[in-house]
Amino acid sequence: MDFVPPQNSTGRVAILSELTKEERELHINMTADNHNTFLVGTDDPYWIRRLDKIAERTMTSGEWVEYELPANQVTLRKPRKVTEEQRKILSERAKRNFG
Repeated sequence: MDFVPPQNSTGRVAILSELTKEERELHINMTADNHNTFLVGTDDPYWIRRLDKIAERTMTSGEWVEYELPANQVTLRKPRKVTEEQRKILSERAKRNFG
């Protein structure tokens, strides 16, 4: 598949100052034939800074940067449900343990 550079709302290829936060993306991809590697691509500076710390860039095109990550570096989980009573107990424990 050919790389398609990010475009702004007018359909023109966007430069850094033209992309809004709503137009910036993070793509996480794993193919069925290789469950050991995630391919991650983004044009969001927040994610680029974070990914630069844990992975090497495999491709850069304009603002778009791609990385390969071992599957054990990506975690998907359901949010923890905590009742108000549990939250209060955890808060008190944290205050006791961490000052």
